[in-house]
Amino acid sequence: MEPRQAYEQQVQGRLEQIQAEIQRLQTRAREADADRGIAMEEEAAGLEARREAVLTRLALLRDAGEEALDEVKTGLEEALRDLEDALETATGKLQK
Repeated sequence: MEPRQAYEQQVQGRLEQIQAEIQRLQTRAREADADRGIAMEEEAAGLEARREAVLTRLALLRDAGEEALDEVKTGLEEALRDLEDALETATGKLQK
């Protein structure tokens, strides 16, 4: 397996974990009282948007030529880090 393919699989695996966490957040939002549920749904929607941005970057990585690979990979890593940070923040808000 090429390093690029291994990296893509690693990112895809992390995205699957994040999606599962977003779905748990959405489930908890449906079970929460109205105000808290709305806030949780908004958090989940923001996370979904960030996840879509990572998926877009992942598609760019697949299509990138060797000369652009490092730049695209850096952008992907930044988007993934942003998503992970946002997920951590959202999860922290739930525990309050």
